[in-house]
Amino acid sequence: MYLAIVAPLWAGVLLLFCPIGVLSAGCTPYALPEDFKSACDVRNLQVISASGNTIVDNANCNELFSKSEFSTSPSVQFDGADPEKTYTLIMVDPDAPNHSEGQYWLHWIVANIKGADLRSGNIGSSHTVVTSYHPPGPPKGTGPHRYVFLLLEQAKSKVSMESPDKRPRFNLATYLSIQEGKFCRLVAGAQFRAQYEA
Repeated sequence: MYLAIVAPLWAGVLLLFCPIGVLSAGCTPYALPEDFKSACDVRNLQVISASGNTIVDNANCNELFSKSEFSTSPSVQFDGADPEKTYTLIMVDPDAPNHSEGQYWLHWIVANIKGADLRSGNIGSSHTVVTSYHPPGPPKGTGPHRYVFLLLEQAKSKVSMESPDKRPRFNLATYLSIQEGKFCRLVAGAQFRAQYEA
């Protein structure tokens, strides 16, 4: 039996499914607030550019940065991660042009990240890269885009996930709903903005 938690996420809807009775210890269903509009309102997730020159966190969440700072995959750190649990990281662009409500450009999915590794910012080959990192690339004339990082607590220590068949028009709600109880809550988030650069 599965319990569905439904709440709007920007222009779409986030569905989190939790298997009743088989959740990991301390894992309870999480529903996003109805007025959820920004990952800046979630617990602090640090996104650190490969150069180390740019750190995105609650203090500067949603600020505009050069996309070149994130041309390669950043380090992601969450001090509040439970060392006994595992997590999945998803990065999306909700401002991609020619996308319907609930659709995003998918940039990155990494699963089975140990809590201890998140606390130290060590996301690497020991984790499951479901979808490889794709750097920000907002097209000319589309204005600043938000690049949103969501950290989901897994219901089990290890999950298997198929990579979506395409990056554009990625429906986050649908993708999460077919994972059948692999996630139980959104625990942290962060976002920055970037725009076209010649």
